Amino acid sequence: MNLHFYRLLLSVPVFAGALGCSERETLPEADSTKEVVIFGIQEDFTGDRTRSVVGEVLDNGAIAMNWSVGDKIGIFGSGTTTNEPFTSTNTYPIRETGFKGNLADGETPIYAYYPYDAAATDKNAIPVNIPSTQEYSGTSSIAEYDYKASGKITELSDGSFKCNMQQLGVLLRFEINLDDIKSCIKSKIDETLTLPDDERALYVSMSSQVAMTGDYTYDLTASPMALKAGTATSGEVKMNLTETPMLSGSVIAYAVVAPGAQSGQELMIDIKTTHCSIQLTTKALCDFETGYYYVVPLNASVFN
Repeated sequence: MNLHFYRLLLSVPVFAGALGCSERETLPEADSTKEVVIFGIQEDFTGDRTRSVVGEVLDNGAIAMNWSVGDKIGIFGSGTTTNEPFTSTNTYPIRETGFKGNLADGETPIYAYYPYDAAATDKNAIPVNIPSTQEYSGTSSIAEYDYKASGKITELSDGSFKCNMQQLGVLLRFEINLDDIKSCIKSKIDETLTLPDDERALYVSMSSQVAMTGDYTYDLTASPMALKAGTATSGEVKMNLTETPMLSGSVIAYAVVAPGAQSGQELMIDIKTTHCSIQLTTKALCDFETGYYYVVPLNASVFN
């Protein structure tokens, strides 16, 4: 059975700027390798994967991003060093850590980007792929699509280095009330409808005429850095809820999309459960801007 109805979607942008670090690990003594120190003022969106992970929601509403164990960044040096991997020194997820790697004699690091990609040999065209289908299994899963970079690396008095990482994507925060989804299905179809006990939420998708996913590049030498769309982009993002929650309680899930001129665009949102689907359409209230996250509430206020 399919259910189609239309209500206004509230999309609230919350700016997440650079913040001072609240914790950091002691860095090892400098040795013969060059060491880049990444402080916890990497821009926020407001365990065994070698990708950053979502941290706490900060007092100002920003969503903190942590470095995970074994993370790698790519470094371009002042001389011949091109796309050299530097590996993090932290032993648990943290907002500030050090990265160690090798540079040619006499060189200093100039550009840094994340995550490391062995194919990224051109600093003027670092490749990025934001998939149109994303798997959400918990907050750490959005780290799959966390892209950031820095065009300013400064040397410290001890010979190590520091840089601030700029977020390049946009984060969508879906706040899903599963009880309200269940009530909506019953009220719009038949108040006496008894849904199967195993009815579960499967996915949420959003589509627009403006590209949100696909292949992009960015230039490390540009200021500010920004994603540039390639030839293979899509106006849809589908977020599979891999844990397929029962229609009870609530869940918060995240998807990553590219920045874009979305203001005024018609957005279509689909919610799929085991046996039913709900479709909402609305006008986007603002553009999707780099480094922001946008709250998408899916509850009784938009279902009624």
